[in-house]
Amino acid sequence: MRIENRISFLLTLMMLTSPALFGQGASIDSTFVERSLGNAIAMYTVSIRDQALLFNGVESKALPEPYEGFPFFGSEYVEPGSILYDGELYKNIPLQYDLVKDELIIEHYDQKGYVSMIKPHQTKVASFQLLDHTFIRIIGDSTAGVLRDGFYDVLYDGDIKVLAKRKKNVSEDISLSQLTVSFIEKNNYFIAKGGKYYSVKNKGSMIKVLQDQKKSLNQFVSKNKLNFKSNREQAMVKLAAYYDQTLEGAR
Repeated sequence: MRIENRISFLLTLMMLTSPALFGQGASIDSTFVERSLGNAIAMYTVSIRDQALLFNGVESKALPEPYEGFPFFGSEYVEPGSILYDGELYKNIPLQYDLVKDELIIEHYDQKGYVSMIKPHQTKVASFQLLDHTFIRIIGDSTAGVLRDGFYDVLYDGDIKVLAKRKKNVSEDISLSQLTVSFIEKNNYFIAKGGKYYSVKNKGSMIKVLQDQKKSLNQFVSKNKLNFKSNREQAMVKLAAYYDQTLEGAR
């Protein structure tokens, strides 16, 4: 959408929601239109100015097409989300999260109305919300070697935390002299407990991290028939929540 179209949309919205239009004998005169247009332009200018720092990045280069599937999280299209960037919260920003490059990308319109995909300074992105998921940026501990720098999906946020590191790898297949590119998604999971991060893959590795409640956790898994193969993330979240619950009850 070009800038003039966005301003026209704002103008139409202001006109339709103005109480003056619904009063007895109301009419749209030139003064009202000029004032509404001025207000719409002012609103858009403030919006662009407030987001200027967010768009102060470099243009993101897309992977060459054609390919099967898409390299992004959740959707091949830009989706509205929010970003905590350099201490400021920005809402309703069109986002994509590139899982191949582990990069957050923003759709940006310049002053001429042309669109580009901008990669903001990733180290200034503390967190972002996209498609009902919250991602946080973690600086990995080089000594422990458990986590690498990057964005992690917060699946559960309690006394302990369950995190997912989402990744897509590029797969290339050459058949009949034709190259086919596709994406293979791989997720790694971690527990944050007591200021440390632990890699977990299944029920056994998770209960090993939470072994102070081993007996009750195993009973909970059996009673609720948690399946770590068919629905690993849901099982991890439920088990983590139950662990926190048992600790709370013991206090």
